[in-house]
Amino acid sequence: MHAVVALSTWGDLGEAFYENSTRHVASVRTLLGAAATARLSARTQKAFDDVLANENVEETLEWAAERSPYHRVDKLNERQVPVLFAQAWHETLFPGNQTLKMFNALSGPKRLLWSIGDHSGPEMTGMVGLPNRIWQEAHSWFDRHLREVNGDEAAAATFDSESGAEDQIVSEIMWGRALESRATWHAATGNPERFYLTGPSEGAKDGGLLDKPTNGWHTTFATGADTPATVADRIIFTGYAELAGLPKAYRTGKIDRAAAGVWTSAPLPSRHQLRGVPRLRLTVAPSKPDTTFVAYLFDVNALGVARIITHAPYTLLGGAPKTPATVDIALQVTGYDVRAGHRLMLVVDSVDPFYGEPTGTPGTITITSPDEDPSYLDIPLS
Repeated sequence: MHAVVALSTWGDLGEAFYENSTRHVASVRTLLGAAATARLSARTQKAFDDVLANENVEETLEWAAERSPYHRVDKLNERQVPVLFAQAWHETLFPGNQTLKMFNALSGPKRLLWSIGDHSGPEMTGMVGLPNRIWQEAHSWFDRHLREVNGDEAAAATFDSESGAEDQIVSEIMWGRALESRATWHAATGNPERFYLTGPSEGAKDGGLLDKPTNGWHTTFATGADTPATVADRIIFTGYAELAGLPKAYRTGKIDRAAAGVWTSAPLPSRHQLRGVPRLRLTVAPSKPDTTFVAYLFDVNALGVARIITHAPYTLLGGAPKTPATVDIALQVTGYDVRAGHRLMLVVDSVDPFYGEPTGTPGTITITSPDEDPSYLDIPLS
């Protein structure tokens, strides 16, 4: 192996299937559907079946580790294998954070292309021979690195001089579609701005996202009911609509506050350029020992219509009922511009068709903000 191009790929398959201990059931069903006419090995079929049945988690993670380049990264680094990744921001089969983890673990030549859309969408036209930025990058990557290993140093030097120095990160930003090029991931990601979660003001249903903590509040919602806050209408295809300039519109007023916690910022005074991994810290007290919830970050306009920026699921297992636990959640990586005058909205609910839930009857989740450890959202701003 002298050079690698990995399009819409995984780095850690275990994390892709069990993000924050939450089963990605929609992605597994989609993969099984795509393999309907294939002859899967008995071991692979069992792994997929176990994810859907919520059984034998440790065995499945072992199976996934054997098939994950992240768990072989030392071998790639020993040989300094050049690797090019291409990934969509709203990837629903293999979410971006696990690919980013793989990318950051590599020490050899590397490049990461971020694009609007979902799995395989950004490179789709190249598969049928049409002009495509991702495929052009892939061909250039092989031209550069395979010429080098074939001993054609003059051709490689000519290629480098013609193409110029390549930055490691190229991002297509939502929703202006501008391309940003940065030398490294560290240079591409923004510095965190902290928004503290607050309780609702008198007569209001939603909490706030403020620059200072106000503690002593709590928000409780019922689990077991879905809300209009979802990852997407359809796995993969909602992302394809994004490619066509038609991102899903969310009517935030229709989110049932009895089944979700909602926190909204004031209108932003200037454009906010989110670049990197937003991080959420919550203190939660579920009524059940095993509880799943999903956090969504939205961009909301003046009419209350939102677009999704990013999200992440989280599952607490084996906790003491109604006992507060503080959790740190990395939302999926994003490159998103929020216009001045728009608001940020954080929604936390307990059901999403993309994810599996622990078994058991519905209960409640209480979110609070202790004096010594307030709940907050960090968004990376460039």
